[in-house]
Amino acid sequence: MKRINKSQKRIQALSQASASNGKGLDKATLDSALDRLIETMDGVNRELDGLLAKAKE
Repeated sequence: MKRINKSQKRIQALSQASASNGKGLDKATLDSALDRLIETMDGVNRELDGLLAKAKE
């Protein structure tokens, strides 16, 4: 959970910095990175669900 919280804080900081400094990442680049992170976390959640189901058998 510490890693997830740390990643979430970094994503928020990146988004804020990009929006406020005028020379940050363009929206498409930021959206692409966030989409990959979401996809990765979805995969992790599916794997955890599978492990949990096995543990309950």
